[in-house]
Amino acid sequence: MKTEFSDRRLPAEWERHEATWLSWPNLDGESFEFGLDVIRESMLEIVRALIPGEEVWINFTLPEERMWLEAQLSEFERSRIRCFEDVAFREPYLRDNGPTFVLENGNQDLIGVKWEFDGWGGKYPPHDLDNTTGLAMAEAAGFPIEKTGIIFEGGAIESDGAGTILVSETCFSARNPTLTKDDGERILQKHLGAKTIHWLQCPHVPGDDTDGHIDVTTRLIGLEALVVSRIPEYLEQLADIGYRLIELPVAKSGTHNDRDIETPATYANFYIGNETVLVPVFEQSTDDEACSILAKCFPDRTITPIAANEIIKGQGGIHCLTQTIPQRAPRS
Repeated sequence: MKTEFSDRRLPAEWERHEATWLSWPNLDGESFEFGLDVIRESMLEIVRALIPGEEVWINFTLPEERMWLEAQLSEFERSRIRCFEDVAFREPYLRDNGPTFVLENGNQDLIGVKWEFDGWGGKYPPHDLDNTTGLAMAEAAGFPIEKTGIIFEGGAIESDGAGTILVSETCFSARNPTLTKDDGERILQKHLGAKTIHWLQCPHVPGDDTDGHIDVTTRLIGLEALVVSRIPEYLEQLADIGYRLIELPVAKSGTHNDRDIETPATYANFYIGNETVLVPVFEQSTDDEACSILAKCFPDRTITPIAANEIIKGQGGIHCLTQTIPQRAPRS
């Protein structure tokens, strides 16, 4: 398919990063309104694991949280952190309320692609502030940003960096009921440089409130392989799209006692850093199996288990909290 931007592409997550961008949780949204004491320790684990391989950029709305983090870090670690205090948000899931970053012009130019954000289908109002987060990030860091005009989230998209995009049809249709798949393909071609698009009927995982984000169950780890949660009927669906399927065990859902809800425990919500893969673990018997499988998938990276039982109380995971800044090519 010929796209409007012939060399635009959405890099794969396993490609080299310039940085990983996070939003440090606050008490404004629903995700961690019951306190930050435990989640800040998990965030510290994530930051420390990433720092050896790349910079970590962090949005803060609470100065005391920034000061707490800096007090935990060494001088070298602090030198690898870039803090932004002018980016407003309620929910910390930057994969979804932040921009998706693409490269073009021979990989020299970084562009943010902004989706309209409606609180995961209007489930968590108000969401107007989070819909400004991507624009504020662009202004703070100085990169251009373009609006797609459609409601969507980055957690519903996977890319192999070579023009193939996997998209959660369940999520896209839930957010944009008046648009067809043809409409969606034109948008993804234009803004992400997609050449081949696979639409997936992603299964529901207990506790997941995203209407079937891809990063809950289905992750590309190369041009020919998918890591997939071991859900038999879903594996049958994927059998025809041409990928080798590597099965991850299915963790038991967690609980949020304060809200009396299930929380989405899934090993597929891992994050691929430059030197490490952050793998959520849940104090379950399947943790070691999941880490072992992913270690074989990423032999050139260290596997870093991250205790995620408190993280998922926000109904998101490690991958949901991150956004990748791909490495730009040097200008000649």
